[in-house]
Amino acid sequence: MVRITVLLLSFSISVLSCSKKMNEEASIVVSRLSLEEKIGQILLFALPGTEMNRDNRAIISKYKPGGVIFFGYNITGSGKLAYFTDSLQKFAFEKYGIPMFITTDQEGGRVRRINEGVEAFPGNLASGISEEYDAVEKMGEIQGLQLRMLGINMNLAPVLDVNNNPENPVINTRSFGSDPEVVSKMGERYIKGLAMGRCISVAKHFPGHGDTASDSHYELPVIKHDLAHLEKNELIPFRNAIRNDVESIMTAHILYPKIVDKKVSATLSPFFLTELLRKKYKFSGIIMTDDLEMNAVSMRLKLGRAAVDSFKAGSDIILVSTYGKNINEIYTSFLKAVHDGEISMERLDESVRRIIELKLRYAIAGFDKKSGKLLSGSFVPEKEKLKLLEGASALNGKISGSALYFRGNTDSLDRKGEVRRLYFTGNRDFITSINLKKGDRIIGSAGELRKALSSKTAAESKTQVVYQFFNLNRNFLSSINKIAKSNGAELIALYTGNPFIFTGVDRNLPVLFTFSPTEMSLKQAAQVFNGILKPKTKINCNLGIGRGGM
Repeated sequence: MVRITVLLLSFSISVLSCSKKMNEEASIVVSRLSLEEKIGQILLFALPGTEMNRDNRAIISKYKPGGVIFFGYNITGSGKLAYFTDSLQKFAFEKYGIPMFITTDQEGGRVRRINEGVEAFPGNLASGISEEYDAVEKMGEIQGLQLRMLGINMNLAPVLDVNNNPENPVINTRSFGSDPEVVSKMGERYIKGLAMGRCISVAKHFPGHGDTASDSHYELPVIKHDLAHLEKNELIPFRNAIRNDVESIMTAHILYPKIVDKKVSATLSPFFLTELLRKKYKFSGIIMTDDLEMNAVSMRLKLGRAAVDSFKAGSDIILVSTYGKNINEIYTSFLKAVHDGEISMERLDESVRRIIELKLRYAIAGFDKKSGKLLSGSFVPEKEKLKLLEGASALNGKISGSALYFRGNTDSLDRKGEVRRLYFTGNRDFITSINLKKGDRIIGSAGELRKALSSKTAAESKTQVVYQFFNLNRNFLSSINKIAKSNGAELIALYTGNPFIFTGVDRNLPVLFTFSPTEMSLKQAAQVFNGILKPKTKINCNLGIGRGGM
């Protein structure tokens, strides 16, 4: 196997600057591929296990995929992950001579597949609230570097959905916010950062999953807005991402009856993928479907038919989140569609050329001019780039800390006089970061809280109860508040989950919002109660949780 080693050099020009040359080389490679190899390149699916095994070898040998996606079950540690990805690339190159996209969803916050070897940055909503634009760009660069060092060359991020529906069950904190301009600017900076880290970005979910009240994993959401409304809201971040060289865009399984007459989701719509994305917005990158096995698609169509229809509508890569029989159905459906003339070889070559060009440009593969064949790439960052990683934790702290928002009278956070605190939490990151003063305690249950509040100490001093939680249970929160009030104590909530569902909760209840459940977010929240860090009292978007000035 011939391998090229690519040093990651500091650069200020866009990686698109060499696209013309790469297109020429990609065309040469595509001209040498068989039909089966071309179809393999447009497939991206999951694999079983955490290491090379018989099943992985059989799947890769048979379908020659252009890429694979990693989920949590594929990952047991950074060292093993790096060895796994390297083994996959070597095997793929030996079998059919084309390195793969190795992808994952490392959005940050509550959606992250990898927990070792990468910094656990906060989710998008926390980033949007922080308004730390420069820091978010640097975050993208660090994340890109860390992923590439583990063998992940494509991140299915950022989420560019504008979360303007409080009832959204799937996007919420995955969005940069409810303001299209904030989402647009944050997405732009993150995309630039990820490119500087030499990792491919995938903006999702076009044309927007933010204004839904249902989850496309389970059903087909319907958005009843017309195109003019989308142009002024949901589509703004995607248009800006295209202007700023986003490499790939993922589709949404959503129905838009006022825009497309036929009852097909955007993933299957020629209007959204070709007329709007390709022709009107001039997007020349890769269009990738969201997982076709989600119920929004799979409950309505056979996957082979859905995959072919999506490709004909304009997509380049078909994503499936498993590795079972559906892969064969899709593969054989494409073979038949080409043989029957439903998909032309010219159209297939167009998508494969985009895929090969991107692999060349991001040094996933190299090119041998003499043979016209690909070389296997290898990623080695420069020492200067490695130094950047040393500041990852401090950068995380800056973004996470800047995202903290306190709803209520900040006097509650000042421990003037004899105020003791009972911290009702089981979070180790928060517990190890809090400075317990005389009389303070960590509480683990409602019964323990009652006992602590009825003690002689409680009667002799002012008491605050700090209740930390991620999932909002209104009844339990109400019961904790009643326990506190009945014993003359003040309840302060520390909430790390979806803030949109906090709408309607007693607005007189003081709440510290982190907008992210990550370790650093909880550590920074502890610094607020330690009196070291001051939270925001106004934020840049309306989440339905504030008391004016938002």
